[in-house]
Amino acid sequence: MNRPLPRIAVAEIVAGVRLDPNGAHELEITVPGGIVGLKFNRDQVDQLEAIISQYRARVAVEDGSTIERHNPRFVALEVR
Repeated sequence: MNRPLPRIAVAEIVAGVRLDPNGAHELEITVPGGIVGLKFNRDQVDQLEAIISQYRARVAVEDGSTIERHNPRFVALEVR
């Protein structure tokens, strides 16, 4: 069963890279207040890039659509 992702209003995203001498570097993304912190390894960063590409493509299609919408909606992006 697909469930919508939990939603947290984020005013600002803080990102950094944790560099590990053994090469297991991680991208760290947090939101102010430390409510949520996420760490991503190299493979997961590749997945994020794919998701961002899908997001940009979906937004471009939506912005170019002639269908008039009045309510927000959630569209899942496929993580590969």
